[in-house]
Amino acid sequence: MTLRLFISHSSHTEASRRLRDTIATHLAAQAGIEVLWDSDIRPGDRWRSNLDEWLAECNGGVVLFTKDAVASKWVLKEAQILTWRRAVADHFPLVPVLLQPVTSKETGLDDWQPVAINEIQFATGPDPETMDDDARTDLAKEIHRLIKQQAGDTDFDDLEDPLQSWMAQLADELVKAEEGNLEKAAQELGIDGRPPDTARAQGWARMIARRLLHFGCDPTVVGDPEHETFLRLAEILKRATHTLSDEKRKKVARQYFPMWVHPDAVRQVRPLATSGQAIAVNASAIESGREYADRATFGLASSSNCIVVVSDIHDGNPGMIFDRYHKELVEHFYLHEDVPEDWDDPALFAEWVRALEGTRANKSTDIFVVLHKDGCDASVLRRLRERYPPFTFLLLVGPKAAALARLDPGTVTLLQPSVAPDHERDIRQKFSEFA
Repeated sequence: MTLRLFISHSSHTEASRRLRDTIATHLAAQAGIEVLWDSDIRPGDRWRSNLDEWLAECNGGVVLFTKDAVASKWVLKEAQILTWRRAVADHFPLVPVLLQPVTSKETGLDDWQPVAINEIQFATGPDPETMDDDARTDLAKEIHRLIKQQAGDTDFDDLEDPLQSWMAQLADELVKAEEGNLEKAAQELGIDGRPPDTARAQGWARMIARRLLHFGCDPTVVGDPEHETFLRLAEILKRATHTLSDEKRKKVARQYFPMWVHPDAVRQVRPLATSGQAIAVNASAIESGREYADRATFGLASSSNCIVVVSDIHDGNPGMIFDRYHKELVEHFYLHEDVPEDWDDPALFAEWVRALEGTRANKSTDIFVVLHKDGCDASVLRRLRERYPPFTFLLLVGPKAAALARLDPGTVTLLQPSVAPDHERDIRQKFSEFA
């Protein structure tokens, strides 16, 4: 069992470097732990490519929140990625460490709700500038204790991590492109490392996949708005795959285009999904609903056929719209329909809910129902939530999303940040050109 533990930090003083070294050395000395940290990057190594690899392929993390760290955009982005991964993975030990005078508010984690930060136990310590050797060792031991507590008896060698699976699928499609095109794309993406001479095309494909999966956390065009960065990346990828068949390009596009969803918004989806709440998005295209669910689950919902959309929602009659969604859901999941509409019998209703929960459990992911246009009617949503309480409803209501969340606080949650004006149109156009 090997736990590959990524240590995120920013250590500008001798005291903070001693603390970092003590923690890393102590953890690395423990059986079953491999520590990934930037002291392993030798002079001349391509540090950003190493971090791309570590952030994608680690299966646990420690974030040292010193004064330097909370001022570092890289540490905060790394913490964002690690927190997101913990929210969607079954087993992903993560220990944030608050070092005085840093407060939890300064880490930004308090603003990342509803990621289940309250379920993550912080380690705490005094200011690194005042710590002696014994204090540093004690903190290292406490971090190890928390890691062990979260890891339990998990066999990380056999664990299938959703991010790694999604990255591998994207790389498997990219590797079919010409090696020269992949190398050029890597250069355009700012990838500064080189894969080994053996299996070089596969190496380029994996490096590109890792960089693309971090879009939104690590924009490659500094200063560009997020969606403009995404469109540039799409152009680079389009040029790299232009020799592929139409079907293979479509596979690449289906893996890549969920990346346009901003991680600050999408990381809220999976934690909310467990509560059965409705989620309002200021988007309107059906495909946007798929892409939010895809990125939130690293493609698991899509591959498990757990995203339900209804293209034909009739003429705006709420009763007909509900019936259309109900019919689609029953057919989609082969659920029995022998429960009365009025739910007069509590035992029958409880049996129905158990059947729905069992369906979700068997699918190994959350089930997303995408409501759009007149399907976002309040009476349609109410009836669907009554009948399908374990499922999660993504409401694509465009600019009305904020108003909807204000009108129904507590039961409808608005995803932030909002979709940029005209961004959906640009994305749909780019997807059409790409695929």
